Amino acid sequence: MDNSRTAHCACESLTLTVKGEPEVVTICACRQCQLRTGSVYSAHAFFNQSGVTTSGASRAYTRSSDSGRKVTFHFCPGCGSTVFWEAEGRPGSIGIAYGTFSKGPELPEPIAAVWACEKPSWAPFPKDTPSFDRGRPVPLA
Repeated sequence: MDNSRTAHCACESLTLTVKGEPEVVTICACRQCQLRTGSVYSAHAFFNQSGVTTSGASRAYTRSSDSGRKVTFHFCPGCGSTVFWEAEGRPGSIGIAYGTFSKGPELPEPIAAVWACEKPSWAPFPKDTPSFDRGRPVPLA
């Protein structure tokens, strides 16, 4: 069974091919994810870097996260879509925005939602998803 997935930006110039299952799928409602997505929270999957291949140009932007660690986001220089990132808190992993996946098996449900203290009260997390007011507890995959 082929477990490869494809993710891409809105104009399809920046593409990722991902082999293997995600290490973790989570939701983050921190203020920085709200600014990056323009939404109330981000849904994303982290994969082992060795299983991710990128194609096409990207630009990078590095900032501090709410936890104080650096995160480098890669976005398409044409359409501006943020497709993937590298986080100091997950060395050896690539975070990929859930909504960028277009081909392959459906991703598993998020195992947790973090930075719930930043989420608007009217925006629910998926039912039965554990949530944490700040960053991820240890160990959380």
